[in-house]
Amino acid sequence: MTLGELQAWILSTIKRPEKAAEVVYAINAAIEKASTQGDYAWDLVEGSISLDATVYAQSIAISSSFQRFRKLKYLRPSGYKKVLQWKDPSRIFDKGIETVDCWYRAGDNIIFKLCHLQSSARYAYYAYPTRLTAAGHTNNYTVQMPTVLHDLACARLYEDMGNEAEAGRLERRALRDLAAMRADRQDGVAHS
Repeated sequence: MTLGELQAWILSTIKRPEKAAEVVYAINAAIEKASTQGDYAWDLVEGSISLDATVYAQSIAISSSFQRFRKLKYLRPSGYKKVLQWKDPSRIFDKGIETVDCWYRAGDNIIFKLCHLQSSARYAYYAYPTRLTAAGHTNNYTVQMPTVLHDLACARLYEDMGNEAEAGRLERRALRDLAAMRADRQDGVAHS
């Protein structure tokens, strides 16, 4: 389903043709909400990055290295057979000994510490979907879960119009349907 088709469907549901611009905003908000409710394979971005082969502790700036970054799935240095493990930053030191072969997030950076020097690493992360702007635009969310997007967008619009009961009913239905779809569409492949 395209953005224009979804917009027309929502406008026919809420019966407020003057809200066309708000409907596009509500659809994009619904797509973002749906994307954060699961780890979908279509949002997965994989690649490799160069590392400084002379330093054990390094960082990667998220904003300059990963576009539309939402969540890291894995980071594996080139010479490693397994991925680096996530560590809570407050637990990097265990009984006074620094933990290695792990990563944590600090602000806009992913910090990792290696026990073997490496020159590159493979990564995978989940990205936020791009915003839809033109009537003919589509993405995996509009194709795979148009009903969920319809209900989430309508719930947002009804809430803005003061119809709390209808907003709550549609949001509950959308989240229930999204949970059912998530089991079929979520990325469950473990990478090592």
